[in-house]
Amino acid sequence: MADLPIEAGMTHSTLRAQTLFGWRDEFLSILARRKLKPKTLCGRANNLRWLCASLGDIPLQSIRPAHIVNTIKPIWESGRQFTARRVLIEAKDLFNEAIYAELMDRNPAIFLRALPTEVRRARLTLAQWESIHQRAGEKGKLWFQHALRLALATAQRRADIARLSLAAIWDEHLHIEQQKNGTKVAIPLQLYCPPLKRQLGDIIAETQHYRAGGQYLVRKTNGMPYEVSALTVNFASLRDEVIPITEWEGLEPATFHEIRSLSERIYRPYGINTNTLLGHTSQAMTDGYNGTRRQKEKEWRRLVLHGLPPA
Repeated sequence: MADLPIEAGMTHSTLRAQTLFGWRDEFLSILARRKLKPKTLCGRANNLRWLCASLGDIPLQSIRPAHIVNTIKPIWESGRQFTARRVLIEAKDLFNEAIYAELMDRNPAIFLRALPTEVRRARLTLAQWESIHQRAGEKGKLWFQHALRLALATAQRRADIARLSLAAIWDEHLHIEQQKNGTKVAIPLQLYCPPLKRQLGDIIAETQHYRAGGQYLVRKTNGMPYEVSALTVNFASLRDEVIPITEWEGLEPATFHEIRSLSERIYRPYGINTNTLLGHTSQAMTDGYNGTRRQKEKEWRRLVLHGLPPA
């Protein structure tokens, strides 16, 4: 590996004594060069803040596995298991980059085992979905009722539901390029959703009547799409109005995202290829509901209906 340029007055020994605080800005620059999405980059910066708060003043070469344990353990024990897992992953990446920059000889985080994954969010049942859907109608939130129905019928994520548009319909399919990973899914308009007792094409057609027409299926009065946060907040508000907290049995209440899992569980018994519908590359990923890579340009994964669920 070629030597890195050394600024005037700096020696290899001073570089090797650099602290985590001193390495932070360069690591953030490395992350920025990876062209991560703003939300992802923000999350990575938060992980880095946890590490700096605990280890920031320690020279990189002096950081040991015990330091990492003492950083992660309080986060885990405070109930923030997801954060603890992300901070550990961040530490492994950060120290790897420091090794590449010849600031460290070994990665102290690599000796720690991956933290266990624990699903703490409750699943959403069809009865609960129906209660939330009904309350949305009672409160005049027709736009949100359409969002709920589209989510149930397509099994797509919030960000993709918020951006569904008529322009994405051609060749008798609804085409969705998933914002999370770029996977391209083409869903036939003939797909029949048993709980809603109608086909996807009919569900889409209904979105043109609740307010002035527009390209977006879930839209404001000005025709523009709702932000993803509007789906999150409205779901949580309506959910808490109709579902007692005790019904979640100590788990985190289901979120809008859990409609995706509910949809998968509804379609699977009818022989629908939910792996394709959800945009997963492996059946194991889909089974998690009961790391897609970006595909080649113009390559659509078409959901093929071998037999429609009965009306």
